[in-house]
Amino acid sequence: MIQIRAMETTFSKTEQITGLINKEIPYRKEAPNIIINSATYDEYKSKINSRFVRDYEVYFRSVIAGLENIMQRLMGYAAIFVGNATYGGVEPPYHTIFTEHFESKGFKHEKTLIDKVVSRKLFTGRRNLSPNGIESEYLVIFKAK
Repeated sequence: MIQIRAMETTFSKTEQITGLINKEIPYRKEAPNIIINSATYDEYKSKINSRFVRDYEVYFRSVIAGLENIMQRLMGYAAIFVGNATYGGVEPPYHTIFTEHFESKGFKHEKTLIDKVVSRKLFTGRRNLSPNGIESEYLVIFKAK
């Protein structure tokens, strides 16, 4: 409720707010037309229930396109903080997909740090195929070309 009120001060029309929501990943109708250079991405795409494939594609194509846009200007290091979500109970290794893709673009994978999530607060009545949420988060570090 607080977020809606804050947005009402900036946006006077419901259509404007709806337009912004429709641009949010993974609710976009379309994603950038890019190829994800990752065998792991392809492997997990084939494992996911067809109901979730579109969300999977939109997420990775949108995020990787945005990261490519930023990383092409990179002169030092980039660190991507990643937590794995699930698609119909299937949990792709996001950190591996990002690593494979960006290595194919000439970036050097320096290191991946793993942080096991030991404490979390879940919403009451959560209906999710992954009821325990994200078990680990990864900090994937790349060096520019």
